[in-house]
Amino acid sequence: CSIELEEMADGGVHLFLVASDIDHCCHRLRLPESLSDWFAIDRVFTAQELRLVGTKIGTVTLNADDAVGVASAMAPMGFSWSLYFAQQTSEHTFGCSLGDGSSLFNDQRCPLVLDPRRDSHHLSSHYAYVNNLGLLSFSESLVQEKLGKAIVDFTAVGLELH
Repeated sequence: CSIELEEMADGGVHLFLVASDIDHCCHRLRLPESLSDWFAIDRVFTAQELRLVGTKIGTVTLNADDAVGVASAMAPMGFSWSLYFAQQTSEHTFGCSLGDGSSLFNDQRCPLVLDPRRDSHHLSSHYAYVNNLGLLSFSESLVQEKLGKAIVDFTAVGLELH
């Protein structure tokens, strides 16, 4: 991505960046059951073999001889769509958390031009690259405040930032 910073006539400017990433991003993304079935182990186990006797699945309590199939509930690493799901989830969740006061920038758009003389027009800009997140602003308190809100919002959907 390209970032351009307009020069101020009277001297220096401070631009603040906070960065974070989603801890174990693909492992935290949950697949819908219809897609999860594509990643099933080709073997049926008993509840006893999996030490699941007495476990409730829906309305059924498993007995020792009950057959249990195993499938991945997470977005598998190496499955090309996992990267896409992670990217879309990051962009959407971060964008919703930051609200209208922040603009997304990436390598598919025009260069990001930051002009400190018009900082009221630029509250913040952000990027999301799979599990990596960043927020730029001329206001240090704004980036800290928005990062704090993003941590809360990502945690609420089961994604931990660090």
